[in-house]
Amino acid sequence: MLSNQQIDYAWSKARDHLEDSEWFGINPEIEINGISPIEYQAVFDYIMSKTSIWHNEKDYIWDNIEEREVKLSSIENPVDWIVSGRGQSVSFTLNPFNFNGVQMPDMGLFLLGESDLSIIYVLGPDWNREQLGAFLEFILTLSKIAPSATIRHEESQIMCKPFNDIWNHLTAASLE
Repeated sequence: MLSNQQIDYAWSKARDHLEDSEWFGINPEIEINGISPIEYQAVFDYIMSKTSIWHNEKDYIWDNIEEREVKLSSIENPVDWIVSGRGQSVSFTLNPFNFNGVQMPDMGLFLLGESDLSIIYVLGPDWNREQLGAFLEFILTLSKIAPSATIRHEESQIMCKPFNDIWNHLTAASLE
């Protein structure tokens, strides 16, 4: 569990970027790279234990074997498809959920390839200190499920420097 001091540090670094209306609607990504197939499945299963995929009529995954789009809701385990190479990358919205008693910000999941995925989140004025703390706890939990993973913020996004500073601070503190 993050301390109040750690959450205060994170909030002081990220607040202006999270709440800035100039960036509202931009969807940055936290990349989780280099995970094994077992870790990939464990991370996905953990996320699905907290929430579910918000299915809509536009959610399809490309089937490399049948060479056609397949409705995402008709697939029992999209991670199997991605890891095996049967399916191509797919992104989808997650239903709203609570983590540690805090309503999480709007998020999505991007299954990128056989060893990479991203957590997509929305910038805007709805963020608060408690949400940032819960979001970071959520990402820390995922890092424990997939210890071989490298976790970083997508480089081209506005939140890259603040997130990476926060992440380095939190992970260094957890090693002490």
